Amino acid sequence: MVERFNKKVQENVLDMVKFESINELKQMIYTYVYKYNYFIKHSGIERKTPFEKLKEYYKTNPDIFKKTMDEFIRKDNDLFNNYSVGLDNNNQVIYNIKSCL
Repeated sequence: MVERFNKKVQENVLDMVKFESINELKQMIYTYVYKYNYFIKHSGIERKTPFEKLKEYYKTNPDIFKKTMDEFIRKDNDLFNNYSVGLDNNNQVIYNIKSCL
């Protein structure tokens, strides 16, 4: 699973852009991770996003988690507060980086 994710980051971030700085690279990787977890549906998990699958699993097995779903969401919102992520009219993911991390 990790190897597949690393390949996706390589193909969709690192091979696509020449970065001007480490901060720009970090921003693009964090943005891609956010997009990957919340917007990209994966065939290996029933055409759901990782977050949708996590929520589904949490509903049936809440006692195995150390955090609540609200804590997961709050952590990502804190981490990604420099980003504005959404969908355009064609359901394509759009994002805007507001500032450096």
